[in-house]
Amino acid sequence: MRLPNSHQTDRPNQYIAQDNDNFISSESDRQLLLIKQQDEELDELSASVERIGGVGLTIHEELLAQEKIIDELGLEMDNTSNRLDFIQKKVAMVMKKAGAKGQIVMILFLVGSDMGNWSQLPYELILIIVNRLNTMEDFLAFSGVCSSWRSVYLNKDWTPGPLLPWLMLSEKTNSRNRVFFSICTKKVFELYLPEASGKRCWGSSHGWLVTIGLDLKIHLLNPMTRVQMDLPPQSTFQNQPEDQVHHGNLLRVRSCFIHKAILLKTSALSTGTEDDFIVAAIFGEHRDLALAKPGSRAWITVETYPPYPFRDVVCCNGQVFALTDFGTLVVVDIGDPNRPRAVSVGAAMDLLGLYRKYND
Repeated sequence: MRLPNSHQTDRPNQYIAQDNDNFISSESDRQLLLIKQQDEELDELSASVERIGGVGLTIHEELLAQEKIIDELGLEMDNTSNRLDFIQKKVAMVMKKAGAKGQIVMILFLVGSDMGNWSQLPYELILIIVNRLNTMEDFLAFSGVCSSWRSVYLNKDWTPGPLLPWLMLSEKTNSRNRVFFSICTKKVFELYLPEASGKRCWGSSHGWLVTIGLDLKIHLLNPMTRVQMDLPPQSTFQNQPEDQVHHGNLLRVRSCFIHKAILLKTSALSTGTEDDFIVAAIFGEHRDLALAKPGSRAWITVETYPPYPFRDVVCCNGQVFALTDFGTLVVVDIGDPNRPRAVSVGAAMDLLGLYRKYND
């Protein structure tokens, strides 16, 4: 272990990062400890960042390689280099080399009050952090660290993993707030969400709710950002309950006409844009299935033969599947978005069929 400057003081180190017997330490902005590590196999390296500005996450990955990171960086270091610049280059080099081997290891040495300028972290490193968030609280804290981190979140230049959902509780009478329960922290959060006031809600999928009000207008709503997108109104469905609408029983129509509505992402319409998303709704007395996209003028009923009363609808591997009350599984062909149709892919086995199978 060798110091770049032999001058020693009694001043405590401002930050220290340790891996086995190697240390990175600094006594001032102009003093950095260079580690020489050669022909040593690194079996497991881990790093953790605990509550960075309120962001709770832990990153553990593996790198199986021999790296001479410090040696290569040493050529770029001079007496005017500061700590943050050194750490940024080190992390970027680790990420680049690890990525070539299909593995990623993050060695993040961020201890000390003078390392709090999170906005200067490399963009690639911020992406790794956001890709490992798995709770809504972490996303909210992450986007609140600084403007550059928030821009990473809003740009969606990352692949979110499975998230632990928040449960939206029943609406309080005449309240413009909605209450959510966190499964992860077991805490209750009350959010100002007037867009959902007095509305029935379905979902959630991909972070969006489907809402309908007493005016029978239907929207997609993101409860975190309060962004709304228009869907075709209830009046554009087929087989309208005209007697109830004419008698002014809008509350019953709002409560009973649509049985389920959900946002789905399908590869059948994949264009790399928001056209990948479609909303499916089970509606009416006969439980028909209809589809629509934000900005569409009307709901398009899925053609079925024979007619099926639908029980549920999901998206799997980019395809829309629906289950009927009879146990029949159908795939929805939306190759022609103006004329979607249901094609049976599996029928429920009745008792007679089961009897024949074992007696043939």
